[in-house]
Amino acid sequence: MKAQISISVKDTIPTCLGANFKIATTTNAGTGATFSWQGPNGYTSSEKDATITNLIDKGMGVYTVTVSITGQSATATTLVKSNAIEVAVIGGFTNVCVGENLRLRDVIIRNANEQPLSYAWTGPDSYTSTASATNIPTTEDLRQVGTYTLTETYENGCIVIASLVPTVNKCLSIGNLVWNDTNNDGLNNNTEVGLGNVAVRLYKAKIEGGSPTNNVDGVAIQTTTTNATTGKYLFANLVPGFYIVEVEAPTDYKSSVGVNGSPTGIYEPSISANDDINNDDDGTTVSGQTVRTNYIELSNYTEPQNDGDSTNGTAADKNSNLTIDFGLHKSECPAIPKCVPFIAKKI
Repeated sequence: MKAQISISVKDTIPTCLGANFKIATTTNAGTGATFSWQGPNGYTSSEKDATITNLIDKGMGVYTVTVSITGQSATATTLVKSNAIEVAVIGGFTNVCVGENLRLRDVIIRNANEQPLSYAWTGPDSYTSTASATNIPTTEDLRQVGTYTLTETYENGCIVIASLVPTVNKCLSIGNLVWNDTNNDGLNNNTEVGLGNVAVRLYKAKIEGGSPTNNVDGVAIQTTTTNATTGKYLFANLVPGFYIVEVEAPTDYKSSVGVNGSPTGIYEPSISANDDINNDDDGTTVSGQTVRTNYIELSNYTEPQNDGDSTNGTAADKNSNLTIDFGLHKSECPAIPKCVPFIAKKI
């Protein structure tokens, strides 16, 4: 009696979405046997082994193969299911300030039994890594900004790819007031008003021997004028570092000294602009009408919060120093710099 033919395939075939794979059969049918496959999404084939290309969701399910020869037939089925990751995204610290690190990692819903065999990161500025997460310092030139791609390879052959463009911000800012110091005391009193349309320049402080100095480093990096009504100014989109602010006093105005009628005082020269004290004179005359601060350090999330920000108590407030003020006093004898007016005494 002729042996009954048989055919078998694996009960379950785990694979990945987008994969190309073959369902192999084992049969004792000899030469001349015919095969008929049927499967999801209208799949058919007459080959001994079924070949599936670019598996999609609709292609998952039960595949049935029938082998026939000389009046005999046998049937086998297999379940094709996906081990694909349902969600593949990159998370972590993806919106940072210059000076902070980009810390990116995968945020993936996966089968608990499946963990990546390998990680491969690529990104801007020729960045590559095989670590599971990144820790990339950010710099003022923003060369770290661009698309980061993570490729994860799994033991079952699945490859999952996720991409992200993180945000790197220049978070810091500095300002605030140039005012008419009518009593020349170096303090902004309630009745004293701002001076509008005063030229203001921002410089990087020169670094020597690894330490900041009170000298400017090159040309101004930003320029502006004070608000015509309020006398306020603001420099934004700054990064951590050391800065110097400079104003050009209007004709007949001089830097406040702190003692009316004297060419010198506690605010001339100014002791420090880096003290986070609000509403006092931070400028010192360097030549003619040019008045400058000493160096000021800006750092992410460390700036004063009692300086009148409209975003008080927020991260934006912590990144804004609005304590850099300039008191300018209108000279009583403008033709003579630093003059001391004659004060008549009673006899």
